[in-house]
Formats: sequence, structure tokens, C-alpha cells
Amino acid sequence: MYLSPTSEDDSLPAHIHQIAIAGEDDDFGHLHVVIVEIDSNQRLFIPAYDAAKAKVTQLCETLHKGGIYEGVGWVEIDNAKEVTFYDPKWTGKLARWVAYKRRRIEKRTLGKPIGEISDRALGEIIECLLRLHAQRPASTLTDDELKKVKKLAAQLGVNVPAGL
Repeated sequence: MYLSPTSEDDSLPAHIHQIAIAGEDDDFGHLHVVIVEIDSNQRLFIPAYDAAKAKVTQLCETLHKGGIYEGVGWVEIDNAKEVTFYDPKWTGKLARWVAYKRRRIEKRTLGKPIGEISDRALGEIIECLLRLHAQRPASTLTDDELKKVKKLAAQLGVNVPAGL
């Protein structure tokens, strides 16, 4: 694993949190993985949604029609295999981690993590986010965020698209 669950900062890269953003997640708690610490107060997150849900399929089809394909806007990951949950009530399921819906969230709103994702799966999410940024640079990451994401990509052995 990238970080141990005993890390002093409960919102560092690879930690999984369950949160819901009113008006964005239909008020259901979804998993989110912390990608980078933007500053001392904010974190960059990628949300995960149940791949079997019709709304998730519809979202991905809409992105696809707009030229944002799997591997660029989202990646499918089996959370049962790639996430270590701290509580056995969480078993994991096939999820779509949607880089297109990346978010900036204040650290104070997070609470304790519920698990952490494997380096391999985190690498897939990072690679997806970088591909999205390569395709739509002005709307994805700030210059400072890009530097931090690229640094994490290097630590994980992820290919950075040409031109970034």
C-alpha cells in the first residue's frame, strides 16, 4: 500500500472516504479516494460509483458521446480486490472511478478514512486523470495540482502522457 492506515493525516493519497456532495451525488454516500494534498486545507478527490447503477452507466455513455472515453473520463476497478477496508462490513464492488468528476474538498469535512486503495488501482486512477488533463487541460487541474499529480504518478510508475 502507498500509505499505512495509521498515517497522521487521515486524508493523504490512497485513503478512501465515504462522503456525499448534496446536489452532485443524489445525497448518497459514495467512495472517494484522495489523490493529492492541494494545500493544508484542501484535497483533490476522485469519486467512485457503483458500476451496476443505471445513472452511472448513463453518465459514462454521455461522456463517451462527448468524446471522453473509458480510461480518460473513468476507469472501472473491482474495489473488492483493490481496496483494503478497515471495517469488515465493507466488502467492495465493481466501481467506476470517475476522474471527470474530480473534486476539491476541504480536509475538515472528511472524517476518518474507511480504507485505502492499492498502488495498482491508484495508478490506474492517476493515469486516467492525467489522460483527461492532456485532453482537456484548461478544465481539469491547476498547474500546481498537475505537478503534484505527476510526482505521485512517478512514485507509482505511471506513464505521463506526452506533452504534460
